[in-house]
Amino acid sequence: MSQFSIFEMVMLICFGAAWPFSLLKSWRSRSNAGKSVIFLYVIFVGYVAGVLHKLFYAPDTVIVLYTLNGLMVLGDILLYYRNARVKPDTTKTAQDLVTPWHTPPCVILTLACVLAAASLFGITVTLRNGHQVSGSVVQMDDTNLIFKTTAGIKTYAWHQLSNQSIKQINPGLYHRLLTQAHARIHLNTQILHHAASGARASLLEKDTSSTTLSGLARPTLDLAQIKLNVSTSIKRGEKVRLTPSQKQRLRKLGWDDADLWQYYGVLTIALDNLAPSRVYTIRAQATLHYDRKITGDVRSKSDFRQKVSCNATQIITNASRARLNPRTPPFEQGYWRSTENRSQARIDADVRYWDISIWINDVLVYQEKDNKTRKYYHVQKW
Repeated sequence: MSQFSIFEMVMLICFGAAWPFSLLKSWRSRSNAGKSVIFLYVIFVGYVAGVLHKLFYAPDTVIVLYTLNGLMVLGDILLYYRNARVKPDTTKTAQDLVTPWHTPPCVILTLACVLAAASLFGITVTLRNGHQVSGSVVQMDDTNLIFKTTAGIKTYAWHQLSNQSIKQINPGLYHRLLTQAHARIHLNTQILHHAASGARASLLEKDTSSTTLSGLARPTLDLAQIKLNVSTSIKRGEKVRLTPSQKQRLRKLGWDDADLWQYYGVLTIALDNLAPSRVYTIRAQATLHYDRKITGDVRSKSDFRQKVSCNATQIITNASRARLNPRTPPFEQGYWRSTENRSQARIDADVRYWDISIWINDVLVYQEKDNKTRKYYHVQKW
């Protein structure tokens, strides 16, 4: 629980100090002279909002004062209606008279808005491990839910949440995922039924580029109209700051200074003609093969074959176009220098080739391997 504010507590005590006298006066006098039920409702809604704020955003002991004050205002509202039935207020004009036990529509609407806002922004989600987290939704997309809790901002992937919580927070995504699940179950049932009928196992094609399975359509769904473009590039990042241990190793090699920069291999995946009503899971695996060369004022030139890899997964929906830019871990290029003999060595990274595989909804749509021809499956080359 968060630390309470003494000033907030004093404010609520001062506000609440007058209500017992107002309640006693209403009880004894049985008169509503000088009272406004609309004013009472406004105050009551304010205290309800204060209690909800304490529950969902800043729980502390001050919530007791909000609750106590709210109950006293509620008691005054009930006494107002009792007095109106026992002894109607003659101090009001005919235009101002309020029918006993009739609540003004604006008050009902205000209270409904407060309760609706509380149900929207103050919610409890259940994780798949059984833990429950209370807070409010800050932002959400089809991949993650950003949740504000008393412990701070938390980010949860949808697959970490229970089905009921997904349905509660994002009904549209829940129904799309449910439709996908039913489609997969139906397809698997067809495949199992076909296998049970005595079909030979060799009919299950090993090549994922095939579009049919013994007359049964593979789960390519609506991939035929999708346009795909794949490109690669090398981008320079930040300058390398050597740690003391790295500097020590460099001195053992005869160098006392280095001017190195980080470089990344960037894979660009561009998609077009997506169906906005569908959910696409894009998965990519990429490996950059390169030669690390050291040349210059060195005793013997060296050449090492290296590789760096990256994986990326992204869920796309409500979009006709999309772009993914996964990048590899960094590798270095630059110079080693010796101020003593004014010599230097150059470190280069020469790209040899990429190994790339891309799947859409678990269907292989692109493959590039061992520096061979790029292959597109089920989609159009863009």
